[in-house]
Amino acid sequence: MFKPREANEVLTLVRLIEVLSQTDEETPITGMRNDPDPDGKINDRFADHAAFLRKQYIDLHELYGVALSEVNKQSELSHVRVRKLQIYLSNWSDRLLTQHRGDPRAAMDVLVAEMIQKMGKSDQGYDESAIRYYVIDQLIACNVFPNKIVQYA
Repeated sequence: MFKPREANEVLTLVRLIEVLSQTDEETPITGMRNDPDPDGKINDRFADHAAFLRKQYIDLHELYGVALSEVNKQSELSHVRVRKLQIYLSNWSDRLLTQHRGDPRAAMDVLVAEMIQKMGKSDQGYDESAIRYYVIDQLIACNVFPNKIVQYA
């Protein structure tokens, strides 16, 4: 029986999550919030880039939202591997954001490029926009460019 080939974005997202979740990095950076605050992040922290980030998410969600939702539902990752992935993304993206002086556009471009490198060579290819969507989705979930804990006097 003929089995149709999976869409490239699904294969890309599955491979990306598998590669990134195999990390050994487990220690979270201290001073980071663990609870999502996408409004505070997008509209306050990255106010100068909010319109760009929202547009990217809306445009890419239309194309990749269903695929990522399906990949997440079918994922066989344990809770521990998912948490390791979240910590890894937080630490990695925070370092890149610091290197790019708080510019999320520049840091996101480098993060996407480095993710493509981590996926390595494969006959399956990859869909760069699917990777970009994953990064933005994780940004909204506060696993990419994590918010710092604000201490009030």
